[in-house]
Amino acid sequence: MMGGVHYEESRDGTQFKVHHIVRGTKQYICPGCQGVILPGESHEVAWTEDTFFGAEYGQEQRRHWHTACWRHRGRR
Repeated sequence: MMGGVHYEESRDGTQFKVHHIVRGTKQYICPGCQGVILPGESHEVAWTEDTFFGAEYGQEQRRHWHTACWRHRGRR
């Protein structure tokens, strides 16, 4: 189940498309903490469409993040 969709800019100026997933249906590994995102857990899906290989490649490289890990990325 998908929630809101919005754009965010990283510290280096890269623009990410971010989808909030209210209740995920699969298990994922968060790239922020390497922890498990369980089925049913809300989380963020993010990717950039601004890549050398094009928007489709960027979408194929999307990642599922714990919401807290996404909010705090790059601050460690």
